[in-house]
Amino acid sequence: MKKFAFSLQALADVKDSLEFQQKMLLRSCEEKLALLQAQLADLLAELARTRQEHQADIMRGVSATRLVHYTNYYELLLAARAAKEKEISQAEKERQACVCALVKIRQEQKSLEKLYEIEWEEYQLLLKQEEYKLVDDLVSYKVAAGPNDD
Repeated sequence: MKKFAFSLQALADVKDSLEFQQKMLLRSCEEKLALLQAQLADLLAELARTRQEHQADIMRGVSATRLVHYTNYYELLLAARAAKEKEISQAEKERQACVCALVKIRQEQKSLEKLYEIEWEEYQLLLKQEEYKLVDDLVSYKVAAGPNDD
């Protein structure tokens, strides 16, 4: 009997390759998201530092032009924060899309694994049938040949 070969092995290999690529893409998305979150944390720290500085200058007394500079810088930081939050939101959507794609690939791989198991069981059944046939042929040969023809 011929050696067992999974009929969909090429497809299984392609799915393995796709899974690897998707994992790499997911890792890239997670790194990008982590970087954006770190940048947002830095912006928030700068915003808090600017607020404290502004409050301290107000308590000491500050010129109008300095207040305008604080206000402009504060608005700039708020706009940067909003933009960074938008980038983070987009990165989270990309990451979620990567996760969904990876889940879909894993589901397809599980289906292929089940098909592999079915084919393996069918192969094992064919092997047993062939073995029984061989034993039956041997028994039939010995019965037809008679007891003295050994």
